Amino acid sequence: MDGPNGIRCSSMENTSVVPLPVGGSPTSANSSDNYMYDDSSMSDGSLYASDQENLSTPRRRSDYRRLHRRRSSLRCPQQQIQQRQAANLRERRRMQSINDAFEGLRAHIPTLPYEKRLSKVDTLKLAIGYISFLGELVRVDRCSSETMLSGVANSHNKEEQKKVIIRGFSPVSWVRLQTYMHNNLWITQRVAPCGNRTRYPLRGSQFTKMPIKLLLARQIFDATGVPTVEVDMVTELGLFRIGVPSTDVKKIAEAIQLRDNNPAEYHGMGVLMAVKNINTIIAPELIKQNLEVTMQKEIDQFMISLDGTDTRSRLGANAIMAVSLVVAKAAAAKKGVPLYRHISDMGGVTSIILPVPHFTILTGGILSSNALPFQEYIVMPTGASSFAEAMRIGTEIYTYVKNIILSKYKVDTAYVADNGGFSIPLQSHRDALLFLSDAIKQCGYAGKAEIALNAAASDLYKDGAYDLEFKNPNSNPQEYMSSDKLAEIYLDNVKEFGVCSVEDAFDMDDWSAWSLLTTRTTAQLFGNDLTQTNLRRVGLAIEKKAGNSIGLRINQAGTVTEVIECFKLLKAAGFGVVICDRWGDTNDLFVADLVVGLSAGQIKCGAPVRGERVDKYNQVLRIEEELGALSKYAGSNLQAHSLSWSRRGERQPGSTLHAKIWMPEDPRIFPSTTTIIEKEELR
Repeated sequence: MDGPNGIRCSSMENTSVVPLPVGGSPTSANSSDNYMYDDSSMSDGSLYASDQENLSTPRRRSDYRRLHRRRSSLRCPQQQIQQRQAANLRERRRMQSINDAFEGLRAHIPTLPYEKRLSKVDTLKLAIGYISFLGELVRVDRCSSETMLSGVANSHNKEEQKKVIIRGFSPVSWVRLQTYMHNNLWITQRVAPCGNRTRYPLRGSQFTKMPIKLLLARQIFDATGVPTVEVDMVTELGLFRIGVPSTDVKKIAEAIQLRDNNPAEYHGMGVLMAVKNINTIIAPELIKQNLEVTMQKEIDQFMISLDGTDTRSRLGANAIMAVSLVVAKAAAAKKGVPLYRHISDMGGVTSIILPVPHFTILTGGILSSNALPFQEYIVMPTGASSFAEAMRIGTEIYTYVKNIILSKYKVDTAYVADNGGFSIPLQSHRDALLFLSDAIKQCGYAGKAEIALNAAASDLYKDGAYDLEFKNPNSNPQEYMSSDKLAEIYLDNVKEFGVCSVEDAFDMDDWSAWSLLTTRTTAQLFGNDLTQTNLRRVGLAIEKKAGNSIGLRINQAGTVTEVIECFKLLKAAGFGVVICDRWGDTNDLFVADLVVGLSAGQIKCGAPVRGERVDKYNQVLRIEEELGALSKYAGSNLQAHSLSWSRRGERQPGSTLHAKIWMPEDPRIFPSTTTIIEKEELR
């Protein structure tokens, strides 16, 4: 056929003009890559010039005209179309690469939900600002250490270098190390860890004052599908977030969680009123006070005064607690320490002991439709040597029980309740104890794992007595038990099955029964519903010597300060402390940091399954790894650190040698031939 200017071109049917895809390899005519030329395959570059051509010396106009006439005279229309499409495709890819790069930058720039999407110009400005700020921090660090290193740098370079990876120094929080020479030793010092789950590589100590800049609340959902409150806080160090646990069970003495009570939405369980109270009342008033985030007591007291009620019913305990918890997180980052260390400072704790976990294996009571009267049948790995070993014991027993259930009963009986325990058709309380005792023995953990009970006896209490068949609507009142008979059951369980702990053994107002049983057993009797993390009821339990341990829940108190005050009161009275979660928990890790920070010695988060529960246990594992050789597991002497009681009589209370926590200012010493490699540099 005739081409432009009369030049003869061969027909497309008679030539094998096959477009090259990216990479230059031929493809079939049906391929979608037909017109994907790479830069090397384009020799004429019409329409679009390459980056190299754009940067070269420009040609004269007459040169372009002659070149265009010569090239156009040699091309067929089909080739022009192919080349134009290939050039357009390259341009689209170039723009896509630029857009992807900007999206990557935007992903690392914290924004709030109501803020509009950043433009490219704003993104570049913020990115340049962050880079400049971080560069200034690095320069300050370098200048501060160069003075100390200048006298020994040359001699150090001559020595043989040995690389050492610092293990276990911060799986919990982002950490930078500062290294310097002192007395012919290289010293590495942890200088900037931030609060857990909030990783902003900034040095908190540089901010002499760090007030709250922004508070924003929203409604989210807990592990049971019930609405709860989440709060974002913005300070100079960035964004901090907390999701508070919730519950649909109302206790008489705990702080009141504010619900919408709108039956048309979430069956009245919405928390939009609490969210509104944070965004429109607490946030503006608190920001106006210009309080430093480390002033936990003052901030909590201000919110309590702002609410003006004893039960936090005006603003809602869920609203006040959410702000209180996120303030603690931000304060830890401001101080440059992990959250558990900040909690230790607030609680006056000078030594760290890792807790014994309460693993729920079987469920009964109101959590199950079976015949078991008590709510939870628990395994406690008191004989483990570390928290990691305790996790192994608990998970292996749990898995063994699951396999037994699937083989012995029907498959659909392996039902898991909200606390993670199995609900199986056992006929009596004794059957459950026999089943659990056999599981421990079959797993080879006799002597290392012990049985504990959560009786939740307030659910059994009727007309001054206890109905162990309360699930039966036709239960016989003549068979109700007195508190003395119920106490005999507990004592028999301790003797026959080695039950080491009983939670909520009696009704929350049956004080005399609590006091009497405490004098008759060496097992742990800990009240949860008994005190409900209420300072007045905690004081009453201490006065009446009702039990020897108390459970604390963060959302029952209302503020972090009140939880810590309860802990201090119990510690001074010689009571043990068990940190507990709620059924409607979230994936936030505050409970794990709280139990380690207070060295409570026991954590009750349910079975070693379900994300909201396993997350807490995993956080304690990370802290144990961080502490390394300094970690100490509470073990069988559950409460010795709080000067209460030693169940087995192996050691006097308080005689445990506590591990000294590694303070951020305490250096770790390495030989002068050692080079410190930061963990982040290995990624």
